[in-house]
Amino acid sequence: MPGFRLDTSHGESCRASSWCQCQCAQLLDTDFAERVIRTVEAAGLRPQQVRLEVTEQSLFANVEHVEAALERLQHSGIAVVLDDYGTGSSSLLQLQRLAFQAVKIDQALIKDIEHNPSRLVIVRAALSVAKAFSIPVIAEGVETKAQYDLLRAEGCTLFQGYFFAAPMPLEDLVQGFERRER
Repeated sequence: MPGFRLDTSHGESCRASSWCQCQCAQLLDTDFAERVIRTVEAAGLRPQQVRLEVTEQSLFANVEHVEAALERLQHSGIAVVLDDYGTGSSSLLQLQRLAFQAVKIDQALIKDIEHNPSRLVIVRAALSVAKAFSIPVIAEGVETKAQYDLLRAEGCTLFQGYFFAAPMPLEDLVQGFERRER
């Protein structure tokens, strides 16, 4: 089983949740939000356990319809996360108006961040904007300790990437946690 790291230095408890990516065409479906809510209920999950990722690009299709769908999902308790943050052209107004529960800085900005000053400037700006809106930021694609240390020093507290673990089946993750508790 691949190794993994769990950063508990901030005292945050580990909460299991399901993450799903949403495509632009799905957001344009008039029944999408209700179907997601019904599916979550049928799966026996609490809405608070579900994170729905939407890309910046999907926000530009039919803005009013997309906003209504995202607001309905959020109202049900499902967290909506802006994926690929910093690579598209989402406006600051959209960040404020849609009240995302988190944003994910795209791995393209994280790659070689420790050697690329212009990427670091962009990531700093993205972190600053998200912090101003009190939106948690997840750095995706963290592959090295140097990237992790740099991002932590910049104030990022949530991470995703091979530095922590490769994608793995749920059973392997559970076994890893069980071994860790022994």
